[in-house]
Amino acid sequence: MPCFIIVPFYSVCLTLLLIHAAGADVVIPTSGLRPAIQAAVNNHPSVQAKIAELESAGFDIKTAESGRYPTLSGQVSTLDNGDNQGAAAIEQPVWAFGKIDIPIQQAEAEYKAARISLLQIYRELIENTAAANARLQGLTKKLKVADDNIVKHQQLFERIKRRQKGKMATDADMQLALSRLMQAKVSRETLLEELEVAIEELRALTLTNLDIENPEEDLYLHIPEPVVIRELADAKHADILYDQEKIELAKQEVAYEKIASTPTVLIKAGHEFLDFAGDDRSSIGLFIEGSVDGLGLGIASRVNAARSNVQAAKESLKTTRNKVNLRINSLLSSLKFQDRIKQSQLTSITAVTKTLDSYLRQYETGRKSWLEVLNMQRELTNQRFGLVQTENDYETTGLRICALIGELDEAAGVAGLTDDLSNLETQKVDTVSTPPVSNKSRF
Repeated sequence: MPCFIIVPFYSVCLTLLLIHAAGADVVIPTSGLRPAIQAAVNNHPSVQAKIAELESAGFDIKTAESGRYPTLSGQVSTLDNGDNQGAAAIEQPVWAFGKIDIPIQQAEAEYKAARISLLQIYRELIENTAAANARLQGLTKKLKVADDNIVKHQQLFERIKRRQKGKMATDADMQLALSRLMQAKVSRETLLEELEVAIEELRALTLTNLDIENPEEDLYLHIPEPVVIRELADAKHADILYDQEKIELAKQEVAYEKIASTPTVLIKAGHEFLDFAGDDRSSIGLFIEGSVDGLGLGIASRVNAARSNVQAAKESLKTTRNKVNLRINSLLSSLKFQDRIKQSQLTSITAVTKTLDSYLRQYETGRKSWLEVLNMQRELTNQRFGLVQTENDYETTGLRICALIGELDEAAGVAGLTDDLSNLETQKVDTVSTPPVSNKSRF
C-alpha cells in the first residue's frame, strides 16, 4: 500500500478567529472541512450498506400496495377415474376494514425510519470526519509553532556559541543550548508522527486522498446561542427523530391488531374448464371471509401488547432526549470553558513574551543565567502549544455541536434528506430512489 509523503505541513496554518458579541452567534472559520465530510458521506461503506437497506424498505411499500390488486389463482387436476378438471379464479378485495391500508402505512413508516437511520449514519460520519479534520488542522498549526521554536533555539544557540568563542560563556551553557535545540527538533518529529496518524484517521473516514497540504478556508460555522442549540437538538437530532418514528410504528401496530380479525369483502369470479360436467362453467359473486384464532381470546392480548410497545417507545424517546440534552449541555459547557481558557492563555503568552525579552537583556548584564533564558523560551513554546490546543478543542467542540443539530448537513450535501423527512407523510414515496448526496466530493 502506498504511503503518504509528508512535505512542509508546517506551511499550512489554520487561522482560528473566535468572534464574540453580546447576543450574537459564534463564528468559526474552518479549512478543508467541506470536501472531507462530502467524501465521507459519499464513500464510506456504512452509508452504502444503509442505502441498500433503504431501497429494500422502499420495495416493501410496493409489496404492501400490491394487496389492493386482484389475486389470480388456477388449478388443474387429474382424477383416478380418468377425468381432468381445471379451474381459474380471480378475486378483488372490496373492503378490508383497513387490513390493506394499515400495512401500507406501516411499510411507509418503516421506510421513513430507514431514512432516519441513514441520517444517523450521515450525522455520525460528519461529526467524526469534522473532528478528524479539525485535529489535522490543529496539528499543522502546532508544527508552525514547533518550527518557530526551532528557529528561536537555533538563534539562541548561535548567540551563546559566539559568546563562548569570546570567552564570555561557558562550554556548559553552549551544550545546554544545543540540548534544548535537539529537544525542539525531537518535538517537531513527534508532531509529524502524530500528523501521519491523523492523516490515516481522516483517510479511513473519507476513503480518498484529500488536499491536506493547501486546504482552503471553505466554510464559516455559525454556532447559535445555547437556547437555540437546545431547540434545534430537540427538533433535528437524528436519534430523537428515529425514536419518534418508532412511536408511530408502534401506534400503527396497535391499529392493525384492532382490525386484524375483521372480515374482508371480496368479489370472486371463476371459470371451470377441461372435463367439467356442468352447463355453467363460469361464476361470480360477493363473498365475506374472515377467521378468528382461538375464539377471539387472543385479540385483546395482542392489542394490549401493542399498546405496551407504544409506551415502551415513548419511554425510549424520553431516555434519548435526556442523553441528547446531557451531551449538548456538556459540549456547551466545554465551549464556554475553552473560550475562557483561551483568553487567559492569550494574556499569559503576551506576558511570557515580554518576560523572555527582559531575560535576554538581563542576561547580557549578568543578572539572569543562561538556563533561565532557555527555560523562559521553553515556557513560551509550551504556552503557544497550549493555546493552539485550546483553539483546536474549541473548534472541534463547535463542529460536534453543529453536526448534532444538522448545521453541517448542507455542507455535506445531505440536507435534502432532512427536507424529505419533513415532507414524507404528504408526498408520494419514491421507493427506489436514494437520498440526495452531493457529487462535488468525488475526486
